[in-house]
Amino acid sequence: VLALVIHEMVTNSAKYGSLSDSSGALDIRISEGPSGDLEIAWAESGGPPVKPPQRRGFGSTIIERSVPHELGGQATIDYNLSGVTARFSIPREFVTWIKGGAPDGASEMVLPTKPATSNGEIPQSVLLVEDSMIIALDTEDCLKELGVDTIRVESTVAGALKALEGLTPELAILDYNLGNESSEKVAEELSRREIPYWLATGYGEMGDRIEEMGAQGLLTKPYGKEELKSILNA
Repeated sequence: VLALVIHEMVTNSAKYGSLSDSSGALDIRISEGPSGDLEIAWAESGGPPVKPPQRRGFGSTIIERSVPHELGGQATIDYNLSGVTARFSIPREFVTWIKGGAPDGASEMVLPTKPATSNGEIPQSVLLVEDSMIIALDTEDCLKELGVDTIRVESTVAGALKALEGLTPELAILDYNLGNESSEKVAEELSRREIPYWLATGYGEMGDRIEEMGAQGLLTKPYGKEELKSILNA
């Protein structure tokens, strides 16, 4: 995750920032935070005047949302006229400090296991629980293109349960494996409230568990727009 963020930062700097000009400079400072977190300070200077982006592209989204979404850390970026500055905080559970040195297939969809009711209209609100930011962003974009009006994205069980306190989605898509936990508690809450949901996983051998948990069916990763279209129209 961090490598992807730094790659995007360097690419942007080389195209538009201080690294695009021979007189520019880039200062990166790495330190240990009070709680053992990894703190990264990024500061560009001496390059061409900075103009804030007019729209948030894929690269900007990666920079601003990857660390918070996938690691539970923090990311801030400021487009100052004199140079871009940014700060990233990586939680200590993802950091190993070294003494004396710096820290170092094809898509498949299982058909529904039980009949799904449909009035011919696609759901207009979807809860997406997915801990991979890349997959979450791609799925969110596909759902928007397919006509879904409201998409709530969460990456943890706690976040999903908290979100469900204030909303009632018409449909949910749950990544079964969320880091060190499963989404079964979210599935239980959805079943209790009779909200239909699909399970998504990179492992295909879950036939029995799908029916036990009450899911509509299984999305096997990697899935795409056609698979999402099928479940929206189920």
